Amino acid sequence: MDISFIAFVIFIFFSSTVHALLEIQIEGQNGWAGKLPTRIFKNWWTRHFTEVGHITGFHIFTVLFVLVFAHFPVLFVEQWTMYHEAFVLSFVFLHFVLEDFLWFVYNPAFGIKKFSRAHIWWHTHWFLGLPASYWAGVICGIALYFFAQS
Repeated sequence: MDISFIAFVIFIFFSSTVHALLEIQIEGQNGWAGKLPTRIFKNWWTRHFTEVGHITGFHIFTVLFVLVFAHFPVLFVEQWTMYHEAFVLSFVFLHFVLEDFLWFVYNPAFGIKKFSRAHIWWHTHWFLGLPASYWAGVICGIALYFFAQS
């Protein structure tokens, strides 16, 4: 295991921790922006590609914010390649999976003991004790990471 992989993992942990703590300050105990004055989007796409059938403006702009900042290195690379993009997207996938999990771990209203289908209404599909979206995100993130290294 080389130092760049270790640095990558440490950076994901710290960025996800800060993001989770910020989101806890914003949402409190009400996950999936349950009590925020944010617009809720419901359409064909959200019904088929989100677990709860809708997405909030808060989540759309949070994803866009992370995507924009994750692409900051574009400014410093002479020629952006698909390998650079794969590396950035690997970070984004892994960041969001870990951030979501840490939201539960750090949130005083949940904690690790309440990390289950019984307490989390907005994660509707579970597999081997974790939301199915976590498995998909980790698989995509790891695959993109290894593609970026080739």
